[in-house]
Amino acid sequence: MKKRYLNIIFENQIVTPTPHEIAMYEAQSAAGNSACLSRQVGAAITNDKGEIISRGWNDVPKFGGNLYKEGDVADHRCRSWGYCSNDRRKDIVTDEILESVLSNEYISKTIFGGKVLDKNSALYLSIKKAIRKNTRVKDLIEFSRAVHAEMHAIIIGSQLSGSKMVGGKLFCTTYPCHNCARHLVVAGIKEIYYIEPYIKSLSTALHHDTLTENENEEGKVKLLVYDGIAPRRYLEFFLMTQPRKDETGKMHGEFQDHLNPKSRLSLQALPTLEKQAIHSLKEKGFFSNE
Repeated sequence: MKKRYLNIIFENQIVTPTPHEIAMYEAQSAAGNSACLSRQVGAAITNDKGEIISRGWNDVPKFGGNLYKEGDVADHRCRSWGYCSNDRRKDIVTDEILESVLSNEYISKTIFGGKVLDKNSALYLSIKKAIRKNTRVKDLIEFSRAVHAEMHAIIIGSQLSGSKMVGGKLFCTTYPCHNCARHLVVAGIKEIYYIEPYIKSLSTALHHDTLTENENEEGKVKLLVYDGIAPRRYLEFFLMTQPRKDETGKMHGEFQDHLNPKSRLSLQALPTLEKQAIHSLKEKGFFSNE
């Protein structure tokens, strides 16, 4: 495997992408279709032979099927509303919780002396901020208008390929939420590969009987970290940049005279990266600012 990556980086031999790399690139490509205000997520489903049968991304559903897309006469995605419905609803829920607590007669008399707390007061806003920040309110996801990328891929895959996704794999740019994860189990997906974590997900906590992050555990759907060429570097590493054959049509052997990396990082960037690392360590309290 190490030799493969070296050959890719230095283009020392002809190396093509694996089925996993192809699928994750498709997922990353699909993410670019999303107009979600929170994050762009893409997904791709392959059958048991590794062939891609559907793609999906997170966005708002439209009448008649599928999602809104660029060029639709009526486009009612959140960008046209100007705000995230999930965040706005979480704000409403927080207000309802706070108002319910403050309306309690005992709490009102004991803590606030029977006074009505002004919604615009510093104390009210401080308590509200604490609720949003320190409780599971911040993790609520069900008020989003968008269909998740995994669900979109499942629906399209079911429409186009029927049962072919049973025993297949899902590749997603982000770890699936617990709602999508349970539907992936129902769909018959056997392995799920992801790149970015998603700390709000309770997938394995709620469905430990059917989901596992242990690659050696059998009898459960496996949630696994993607291992391969990053999809954002896919074209950079797999597109040919030098001739593979001579003027007679004969393929070159190992390109010993061209052992230069296809991608370089300027040394001028290192001081900037070091400053960012130091700033991050200071924020986490590893050493003082002195």
